[in-house]
Amino acid sequence: MTKTYQTVTQMVRETAGSDDGFAEEFEKRIADRTIVKYLSILRASRGFTQNDIAEKFGCTQGRISKLESSADEDLRLGELAQYASILGFHVHIALQSKNTTPVHRVKQLAFRIKHELDGLAGLPKQTTRSLKRSRFSSERRSSIL
Repeated sequence: MTKTYQTVTQMVRETAGSDDGFAEEFEKRIADRTIVKYLSILRASRGFTQNDIAEKFGCTQGRISKLESSADEDLRLGELAQYASILGFHVHIALQSKNTTPVHRVKQLAFRIKHELDGLAGLPKQTTRSLKRSRFSSERRSSIL
């Protein structure tokens, strides 16, 4: 009977046998590639090939392959921002004290949510103003004709 594993990490742990060092190094390499792995997943889910990204990035497919197979620490902020932009995303970076408590993190999130909700509350006003300007422009054009 063939054993089924939930994750690749689980498979490596169980098949590495007594070589715990190999399994630990494997897990470390997986953890070190969280961002670049996510970029690869986003690219594929958006239907882009490495060639597509390279063309928009202004480099070779090999450069994109190297970027996607590198460690997160080797990724430059500018590359991350450009790659994300090509995929239709913005990069947001938050710096937090290592001593930040869960309560403070929740408060920060609450303020961020309030900011976003305030932005949403302003949308009807902006839409109304845009419609009025559009209607005014149409009325003005028709009176000129």
